[in-house]
Amino acid sequence: AWPSHRDILNLVTFYGDFENLDISDIDALQTEAFRLSNSIENEVRTAGPLGLRHWILTSSLLPAGGAVVEALVRDVVLERLTRLALAMRLYEKRHGQFPDTLEALNEVGFDSKTSAPWGGKPFGYRLEEGVAVLWGTPPRVGPHTSDEPPELDDTSAEFSLEKMFYLRLRPSAK
Repeated sequence: AWPSHRDILNLVTFYGDFENLDISDIDALQTEAFRLSNSIENEVRTAGPLGLRHWILTSSLLPAGGAVVEALVRDVVLERLTRLALAMRLYEKRHGQFPDTLEALNEVGFDSKTSAPWGGKPFGYRLEEGVAVLWGTPPRVGPHTSDEPPELDDTSAEFSLEKMFYLRLRPSAK
């Protein structure tokens, strides 16, 4: 009889473990979801030909769990990038130009140290002829922020999720 009772039990256990992941810390979430996925993949690999029938449902839903975690992390990073862009605009409104560094945004209530995209690496930032360029890496690339903005296929892009989170803010009209 398919699915087996054990397969259903494995699926319920997987859902329970997945549901109990702490989503308040996206770095820990990503790490724990990866650990959970690896654990299940190891169980499936070592189950043997007859034991595989006990993992059919769980292993078929495993990629969906990873996609949910990646989407959640991506949404959190986009929310942080949005808050950063708003802080940049507020600073620009007060001073007539964008700041020289992200640390200067502390003055408008934005803590650049605790608002990293993920992985503890800060957003990248530089000014290019008065245009603010912000970037950070999405989860599928890994927690690394380069000192240089990404190379984009479309160099006129104002916003991209192609290889990294990338945003160009042009100065407001005066």
